[in-house]
Amino acid sequence: MSDTVDCFVAEWHRAVVSRDAEAMSRLLSEEVVFRSPVFWKERAGKAYTAQILTIVNGLFDSFTYEKVYRSGSDLCFQFEAEAMGKSMRGVDLITLDDAGKVACLEVMIRPLNGLMALGEKVRALFGGSSSS
Repeated sequence: MSDTVDCFVAEWHRAVVSRDAEAMSRLLSEEVVFRSPVFWKERAGKAYTAQILTIVNGLFDSFTYEKVYRSGSDLCFQFEAEAMGKSMRGVDLITLDDAGKVACLEVMIRPLNGLMALGEKVRALFGGSSSS
């Protein structure tokens, strides 16, 4: 699994930084579980997660992964980003399945004012259908 994880890390980093929605989607399992910093209720499914990732990634004026922490098939990507004039820091917590695809993605962002601005914009662009 080590080679699979190494390959995933490189592909995920490239897809996110280059804003390649198709590449991000290819790295998601069909049953991926997404845990948002904005909505309490977790959501499952590749289509939903890919759409959210595409929307959010398009909102960032800048985005940089600073560090990657790894334990087996569990990954933590630490990032810095700027969107809507707000600087943010956060982590993408990712668990890979046996095929090397994202089984679970949990995102955490701080500070609160950046998260709130991002959340409001995502809700508006997503049509408000992601509540709870």
